[in-house]
Amino acid sequence: MRTDYRLSVRLLGLLLVISIGHACGVADPGPAPSILTVATSIAPHTWLVERIAGDQVVVHTLLRPGESPTTHQPSDAQVSRVLSSRVFFRCGVPFESGAWFRALEGKLRIVDLRDGVATRTMEAHGHDSESTDHSVAAVDPHTWLSPRRLIIQATLVAETLQQTDPDHASDYATRLTGVLAELAELDGWIGRTLAPYQGRAFVVFHPSWGYFADDYGLRQIAVEIEGKEPSDAELTRLQERTRVLDLSVVFVQPQIAGQSARAAAGAMGARLETHDPLAPDLVTNLRHATNSIAGSFHD
Repeated sequence: MRTDYRLSVRLLGLLLVISIGHACGVADPGPAPSILTVATSIAPHTWLVERIAGDQVVVHTLLRPGESPTTHQPSDAQVSRVLSSRVFFRCGVPFESGAWFRALEGKLRIVDLRDGVATRTMEAHGHDSESTDHSVAAVDPHTWLSPRRLIIQATLVAETLQQTDPDHASDYATRLTGVLAELAELDGWIGRTLAPYQGRAFVVFHPSWGYFADDYGLRQIAVEIEGKEPSDAELTRLQERTRVLDLSVVFVQPQIAGQSARAAAGAMGARLETHDPLAPDLVTNLRHATNSIAGSFHD
């Protein structure tokens, strides 16, 4: 009997607290706001999506730091995270293929960030970007290293987010305006910095910087073509060409830096300098690369 009395008192007290809360205007918090989940292949595009999305979106990145987009194979857990996303932003890197990629079809929206972007081919017939025979060359996926193409991609990202999450469309539009201004300023700064070197060439181990070179009137000379190291004859021709052009730096990315890169640079009498085309902070990375390429012309 005493137990029933105590329980009744406690229930009465609880009801009284609830009644007072409503009387004082304490609002029901309602359901927690939903968070949009999307996926990207590479960290630079994660940076771009996050700058436009803000706190409204969670982004899963497939390629982890230090991994190569040529050899990477997404794990089952990564594929599961992509499948749980509303949108997958692809960019044409080599690992976007095979059974795992085909399994995404029809399961979520796949947006190709190359849409609307002028693309180029990877050098495929000799170690000279002036070669005109690209009949069997693959499309160069490194569009994110061009601020001018990033402006197009940023707009596509914002439009996709607005369509997928219309409740926050104005937020995405506002952030897009800031990103476009930042990229336009970056493009202008790079152009002014590299203007004195129009027509000059720089050497890369892997041909990642073709779009960048095209945008600013430079020439990219690649040691490695289509993932293959140069033959002895090709290396000899490359040595002669870099000697004539007075090039003393080979830019290499950490994902593929190794004995072959060191051997090629040594044979050319050049030093290696590391630049990561997959670094997550695009603006900082492109500024750093610009200064390094400009500096290489004075070595």
